[in-house]
Amino acid sequence: MLDKDITIQFEDAIRRALSDFNLRIEQQRSFQIQNILLKKLHEELREIEYCHYPKIKDLSLEYEDFYKKLSETGRSYENIVQEKNLIDTYSAFEKFLFDCFCSIYSFFPKYLGEQKPINISDLFIDENIELCKKNIIESEVKDFIQRSNIVQLLDGFKKKFDIKALLISEDDMNVLYEISLIRNLLIHSNGIVNRIYI
Repeated sequence: MLDKDITIQFEDAIRRALSDFNLRIEQQRSFQIQNILLKKLHEELREIEYCHYPKIKDLSLEYEDFYKKLSETGRSYENIVQEKNLIDTYSAFEKFLFDCFCSIYSFFPKYLGEQKPINISDLFIDENIELCKKNIIESEVKDFIQRSNIVQLLDGFKKKFDIKALLISEDDMNVLYEISLIRNLLIHSNGIVNRIYI
């Protein structure tokens, strides 16, 4: 039976991780809305002939010029914004998983196993056992996340912590996997489909 205080502290840690994730997602939504509003503003200004203000007309023409130059490189402003949103949203999801795993290990260290490498400077230079614990946990989680694709990660999560079922449908799991592949393509090969992806 778990100590009630530990259960409450663990629930609070997961709530904080979820709150941080929601904040990051909301920031991405705001970024998308800002992009849509800027484009709409530009279109409206052109329609009413820039309100007859030379400065506004100059800025709008400059916007068009940069937009055109970027499109000529083979990428559009919209694509770059979409790529950024996908990458940042997926990164927020990974951070959420990272925070959840760290919380589980912090409150239930038995899942770490019997032996883990320790950074000597944590013990002898900083002499901070809490920092040492944190580094062990973060290293374990980081390694687990980096060596796994999202499907392996969630399956490993279920097995490692003996969870019977995650509330993620097979369709949602397939979407997550596809998003993770696209994100990797964008980060590692500038969105160009390569043999590894295929």
